[in-house]
Amino acid sequence: MSDRRRLYVMAALALAVAAGCAALVATSLVTGAGPSLHVLHVDGRRIGVVEDPEEVTKCVESMLAEARTVWPADIEVMSTVECTPLEEGDGDPGEPPLSASELSEKLSSTLEFSAKGYVVRVEGKDVVALRDRAAAETAIEEVRQAYLGKADKNGVRVKVEQVRILQQIEIVEARVPVNSLKEPEEAKQILLRGTDRIALYTVAKGDSLWSIARSRGMTVEQLRRANPQLVGDRLQIGQTLNLIVPEPYVNVVSVETVTQEVAVPFEVSVSYDETKWPWEQVITQRGVPGKKEVVLEVSKKDGREVARRILSEKLLAQPVTQVVVQGSKMIPDLGTGTYAWPTRGSITSRYGFRRSGFHHGLDIAAPVGTPVIAADSGMVAFAGRLPYYGLVVRIDHGGGKVVTVYGHLSKILVKQGQVVDRGTVIGEVGSTGRSTGPHLHFEVRLNGETTDPLKLYPAS
Repeated sequence: MSDRRRLYVMAALALAVAAGCAALVATSLVTGAGPSLHVLHVDGRRIGVVEDPEEVTKCVESMLAEARTVWPADIEVMSTVECTPLEEGDGDPGEPPLSASELSEKLSSTLEFSAKGYVVRVEGKDVVALRDRAAAETAIEEVRQAYLGKADKNGVRVKVEQVRILQQIEIVEARVPVNSLKEPEEAKQILLRGTDRIALYTVAKGDSLWSIARSRGMTVEQLRRANPQLVGDRLQIGQTLNLIVPEPYVNVVSVETVTQEVAVPFEVSVSYDETKWPWEQVITQRGVPGKKEVVLEVSKKDGREVARRILSEKLLAQPVTQVVVQGSKMIPDLGTGTYAWPTRGSITSRYGFRRSGFHHGLDIAAPVGTPVIAADSGMVAFAGRLPYYGLVVRIDHGGGKVVTVYGHLSKILVKQGQVVDRGTVIGEVGSTGRSTGPHLHFEVRLNGETTDPLKLYPAS
């Protein structure tokens, strides 16, 4: 029975019982009751003063009869109801006795009923009660099913070999409060999450896992545990997150056989052609990945993979080797050995370690469009766009021994393979790639390793 349905039934029961009980008490009071007063206690709590304990008994019996029309026939009053003679000093001497309607209202709101239920007991601890044994067994089975792998998804075939609950579970017949009885779905949530309570948060603009966790007094790891569906750190505006960290009563372990097809990488065969420049490359045969069927044994705990091992592999298609002809023609020594300053501007970051990491060149600040010149004569080995560098020109001054690099350009004015003289304008200052403002990133590489460019400019 859902919470809403349970509340509805209890409310209807309370109204019906209150009306019937009030009528009984009212009739008795009219026909005559003794003048002595008694104090009414329910479960040790003082409820009020009554004139006739017998009318309390009749009212309780009426409530029990009415309850049996809604709940199982074996329902009983769980609460302890006592009436003791009013003694001097016990309360206000002028306290009036409860009227018929007041008595029925007080009893309706305080009496608790019990019925036979079936308690799911985990490692000796009573966790949740259900109406019958079949419902309890259904809840336990749904716990097992909750973590089973999804079969035949995206070409992956899953066969569940074993699934079991780690903890010892018993179903025990016992008398329990009627309002503690749960439906199988509610019981499943309690077993898996430690509670059936849910607290939700809707992601708003500017939210992150860190900010949400901090505002709720949680860690990011706790937030992830509460939302196992999260992948990575990205959130979507309007996305709903659960804020209750699960503390499961049970843990489910499973072993699955997973069959899937995976790609087999192709090899690359490279031959060298001394008639072509190093940046010239020809693919004479395209590589094609192969394909194999892999059978895995995957072990999981609470739906999360904890181990895997390969049971078998079967090659379905051989990979095709990629054949590449790579240019290896040596760039002639074109450099003069005397270097011109690459652009007009001031140095804002030098070669070496800085807060963001090691800086492999000089940053020279200048307005966008400021001409950038070749520091020395050479051949353009690369002219294009690269990650971080943005638009970049790389000049080889001879055999790869000395190479200069010019990054973050707004324009490139030379082409790959072009021979340039010292002082030739090769591009313009910009802020492309990873850049915080317009500047030239100037780099010098000696035999493939970066070095401080200022070493090429001895003090005059």
